Amino acid sequence: MNISHDNLKIYLQEIVGMVVQKVGVGGSTGSVFSLLFSNSVEPRKELYIMVKCAWRLDYVSKKLPLTSWQESSSLNGPMTTRMQELSNDIVKEVVLLDFFDVQILFKSGKRLFVFCDVTPNVDGDTNWFLGNVTGYYSINQYLKCVFEKRDK
Repeated sequence: MNISHDNLKIYLQEIVGMVVQKVGVGGSTGSVFSLLFSNSVEPRKELYIMVKCAWRLDYVSKKLPLTSWQESSSLNGPMTTRMQELSNDIVKEVVLLDFFDVQILFKSGKRLFVFCDVTPNVDGDTNWFLGNVTGYYSINQYLKCVFEKRDK
């Protein structure tokens, strides 16, 4: 089912105030990573994001890039160690931009900037996913948001 930009923007707001419980990054995953968010008010409510497209992690106020999808994803590499620093950070704000690019700002001052670069002429079919136990939203290679319900 196709989802509008405005509806996804509303759904993304659910991660505001959530804590990054787990960061899945490094090793054989290459530049693909995932973040698991949870809420202390509703501990059973968890959301995750998995990013398969271009991205950058930076400090907004310092205008300092920390790591990106182009760096080494070895277990002790800069991508892995910098992304792991998001553990226990809290989402302060989420901004959905044109073409479904997204910025997630954290209380620590870090910003995750996701750039949808998977297009029809590139290998791959998904830029990023946002989901929970019932289903997930994905941004496909045509820059459309699709909701898919999980099988029970």
